[in-house]
Amino acid sequence: MAKVQLKIEEVFAEQPTLESDRLIIRAITPADTADMFAYTSDAELLQHLPLGVTPTLADAEDAVRGFVGLYDLHRAAPWGITVKETGRHIGIVGFESWNPVTDRAEIGFLIARSHWRQGYASEAALRVMRFGFEQMGLNRIEARVKPENESSRLLLEAKLGMRREALMREHSWWRGSYHDLELYAILKREFYARGL
Repeated sequence: MAKVQLKIEEVFAEQPTLESDRLIIRAITPADTADMFAYTSDAELLQHLPLGVTPTLADAEDAVRGFVGLYDLHRAAPWGITVKETGRHIGIVGFESWNPVTDRAEIGFLIARSHWRQGYASEAALRVMRFGFEQMGLNRIEARVKPENESSRLLLEAKLGMRREALMREHSWWRGSYHDLELYAILKREFYARGL
């Protein structure tokens, strides 16, 4: 059986808009800057991530321009997460890498602390994962997380159906030190077998 290799610039000719029960998952726009600044300036939120704290609103504006630039280049850039009921931008979700040759991508997400424990992260991630399997032709979706980030580990296992596969020792470097990361993954057949 011949395998069809999709092209990133064709799948993302335009940044797709996705919907779930409570969320709109769409391209980030300049109108999202203030909301994005609220969570990207939160040092506690970012403590387990290789992202620097955004110190000023101008830096958040630069970040938004960076996302828009990726959309213009037809890359697999992060989506913004918006709550339907309020119209509030509360975070980002997307594929940090996509290898069309091996049909594999890594998912990442970030939700403002003011919207934690409401199921938004899993709802957004599951919708994007479904897009990945159905529209991007993915066979495998991975996630990486620091071992001490217990809430994210539980979300990956209990809500997204992922399985821990490995501990990658001193895998990444940020904020002046190396960090261990755990590798989680789910296969397309597992995703649908679990009704996710």
